[in-house]
Amino acid sequence: MILPVPKHRGVPWLAVLLVLMWAIRGYAQNAASTPRRVLDLDGKGSYVELPPNIFGKLSEATVEGWVKWDSTGYFPRFWNFGGTQASQEVGLVEDGTDLLFGFSRGSGELGGFRVLNSIRLGEWYHVAAVSGKGGMKLYLNGSLAALGGLTGSFDTITSNVRNCIGLNTWKDGGGRRNQEAKMQVAEFRVWSVARTEGEIRSALNRSLTGSEPGLFGLWNFENVENGLAKDSGPNRFHGQMKGNARTATAQLPVLPESGPTMSALELDGHGSYLELPPNIFTNLTQATVEGWVKWSRFGHYSRFFDFGARGNGMAVNNQDSVANLTFHLYAPANAMHFVRARGILRTNEWCHVAAVTGPQGMKLYVNGRLAAADGFSGSFAAITKREGSFFGHSAWSLPTDADEDFQGQMGELRVWGVART
Repeated sequence: MILPVPKHRGVPWLAVLLVLMWAIRGYAQNAASTPRRVLDLDGKGSYVELPPNIFGKLSEATVEGWVKWDSTGYFPRFWNFGGTQASQEVGLVEDGTDLLFGFSRGSGELGGFRVLNSIRLGEWYHVAAVSGKGGMKLYLNGSLAALGGLTGSFDTITSNVRNCIGLNTWKDGGGRRNQEAKMQVAEFRVWSVARTEGEIRSALNRSLTGSEPGLFGLWNFENVENGLAKDSGPNRFHGQMKGNARTATAQLPVLPESGPTMSALELDGHGSYLELPPNIFTNLTQATVEGWVKWSRFGHYSRFFDFGARGNGMAVNNQDSVANLTFHLYAPANAMHFVRARGILRTNEWCHVAAVTGPQGMKLYVNGRLAAADGFSGSFAAITKREGSFFGHSAWSLPTDADEDFQGQMGELRVWGVART
């Protein structure tokens, strides 16, 4: 049952827990779409090689496509653009099913992350890797799976010599050779823009024409002639089929083009917020405050939450009126302990935020990944001024503070009496 969304202060605490419960629409792979031509690789030296140095001017990019791994191995790649120590790539980890997004500029700077146990062999997945000034983002089946790592894109890589689908271009000096995977690939695309979650979702189940704005390359394997996988995009960067690479017919799943749904707290930024009963967290020596948050606008220090009072409390908010996420704890009074994750927020995009306090120190997590940390071991018990407990509103009460109320939505708000890992 979906309960009405509260838009005013003073909602009872029990009602809040009920209203903000998730109503998930699952991501089970639905009925198959119309059969498509796909790239079929046998895992024995077959891959597609695109022309060299074609992505070197892209300051932001989105690389996406459908992939089905039928085997794993030694770091088998979905795609790998660049060379050893200077590339971007998406693939599987060694002999595992963790999905990896790596970025190495060639100047000693390495970035990347993995999504644990996210891939099942023999199943189709839509994967999209975004890079640019907003950092790295990895989407799986249209949902944000991980973010972080280096800013910038292909224009910051020192070598863009090799660009391959299905081949690991790294050549390490170890005793085990990088392996190709037995896999299939469909509707492989490169964009010259950092596409948003909504844009990625909107084209999940469609075959593109090649004339879409921002499209840089499109290899859909519908047109393969004389060993060339034709690029249907604007630049005609045709790829060479290597080894036993061939095309086959396959049916892809149909994924929902809208995300999971939930009842959410909607706040307009002008005096609407959620106020909790006083003194309910007083004795907590460790705690975790978490929830899903979507800023519609970055108001001046607009709060996700604020518990306490001016100079003696705990809060998470955007900094100033920009996209930095900050977590501060004033304890004892007027002694500030502070962490910041720079540039991590985006307006109109959901993110999961968790603030942890206690003996292990302050930790700020965004979408399940540690974004910032400090060694201070205090928590709610160290706060002595308990003037307010708010989601979406500042407890700093002086008119000169000019902190703005939160404008956007929040869901599944939780407070734990433990420091969650």
